[in-house]
Amino acid sequence: MKTKALITATILFFFTHISFAQQDSLALHDKTGTNPLNISNFMELGNEYSRAFANTNEHSDMVYIKYGNSFKKLRLNLNVKVPYQFAKHPEDGSVSGFGNIVLAANYVPYITNKNGISLTGEFNFRNGDENFNTEKNDMTLGAGFVFYHVRRSIITPYYKQSFSLNNHSTNANTNQGIIGLLFTSRSANQQWWLSLNPVMSMNYSTGNNFFTGKVEAGTLFTHSMSIALRPGIATGGSDRWSLAILLRKVF
Repeated sequence: MKTKALITATILFFFTHISFAQQDSLALHDKTGTNPLNISNFMELGNEYSRAFANTNEHSDMVYIKYGNSFKKLRLNLNVKVPYQFAKHPEDGSVSGFGNIVLAANYVPYITNKNGISLTGEFNFRNGDENFNTEKNDMTLGAGFVFYHVRRSIITPYYKQSFSLNNHSTNANTNQGIIGLLFTSRSANQQWWLSLNPVMSMNYSTGNNFFTGKVEAGTLFTHSMSIALRPGIATGGSDRWSLAILLRKVF
């Protein structure tokens, strides 16, 4: 717990010492971080708690920091996510350690004032601590079509495909497709938002499908810093509920 508190205190210190930066029209003046077409620098601190429905003794808690750096002329954002995890299993007891680092990119090849396209890529390194290392380097590629429905709502259907680049585990290679829909509605003053994100995941290796659903409600409490709550559920072989709290700064 001391490690978790130290990580949280350190990140909050950085949050309070980040200067504002100007945005161009490509960011669409979005300071909430909810627009997939937003190409801006950002920093996010999150804490996500998850517990199995069937077994109340199995739960996990993840603290992470995520930082994104924008290249606006290229319409490109690169970001990195570093997680630190705590977990309790009925057989193994309590464990903690760093999870796999994730590098990601978001490229916007097309954007207008009504719609746009977001192309994403993620690389999941097998560099986590022993208890959280997947022992696989996984790549995820995705595409989302963003539509501005009326003035304050954003609808984004998307597809992602995950696969293993190399596998040092006894598990099968990753071969998974994800179909999702992200719907975000924001208040007239852009201070509040509500997002719905149902997702169907299809494991092409095993034939198993599972569903996840998340809801995010958030608000800006400074010019560019926001806080959000994100409850969620997962069904289909991994029945769990989760609750995340996020601090996000767009600059």
